[in-house]
Formats: sequence, C-alpha cells, structure tokens
Amino acid sequence: MVEQVSVVCPKGRLDSATSPAFEQDLMKRIAEGHALMVLDLSGLTFISSAGLRTILLLAKQMKSLGGRLARAVVVDLSNVNLLTSLGIRVLLLGARAVKNKGDKLVILSPDANVRAVLTTARTDTLIPIFDDRSAAIAAVSASAG
Repeated sequence: MVEQVSVVCPKGRLDSATSPAFEQDLMKRIAEGHALMVLDLSGLTFISSAGLRTILLLAKQMKSLGGRLARAVVVDLSNVNLLTSLGIRVLLLGARAVKNKGDKLVILSPDANVRAVLTTARTDTLIPIFDDRSAAIAAVSASAG
C-alpha cells in the first residue's frame, strides 16, 4: 500500500504569531486522514518555543489518532543551524508520543552543527537521522505499514 505523503513547508518564522495558522493547517491535514507527514522546516529562519510546541502537538495528535491510520512524521532540519535543548526535548517528546502507538518520527538532513548537537546529546540513538528524503519516507512508511 502506498501512503499519501503530506509535505508541510512553513517559511520565515514559526513563533507565537505564526504558530496558530501552522497548527490549523496541521490539524486539518490530520482530520483529512494524512497518514504520513513531512515537516520541511528548511524554509524557516527561526523557531520559537511556540513553534516547537506546535510540532509536539502534531506528534501528540497523531498519537491519539494512531489507531485509525498508520502515522509517521519526518522532520526536515536541513536549513536549521541552531537547535537548543528545548528543541531536542520537543523532538524526543514527539518521538516518544508517536512511538507509543507503534509509529515513527525521524529527522531529515540536519546540518553539521545541528547533527553535532543531536549526536552529543545522543538523540540520534533514539530518533533515526536520514540525509535523503526518499530514504526517510521509505523508513517511516515501512514501520507504519
């Protein structure tokens, strides 16, 4: 079975001013039954704690609906050049939320600095990291199906 892939590409800033619209878009996609989401964050220049909360909310919402459809999230960090401890925490909470339902969250294309932070924090032992979008989608599709 081929999963429908929903690619979400926010641009600019993801903060308290823009997070509500981003959240509405994500929730609409979930309601429409999108089983696999790619969060392409490469167009973002800034992610605040409000933006990170929205990403965590996505993972929790997918967890709550996980019994209906297979769910998976690919988080593209290709142009993110700074990841704080709060960012790592949100990724880990999101991964735990979807994993509890047998689903998966993976990270795509972190730059060298972000990858160093992820490996130093040993996040890469809990959340798979991919450099190729097709491989990341294949990995989460295989685990979800």
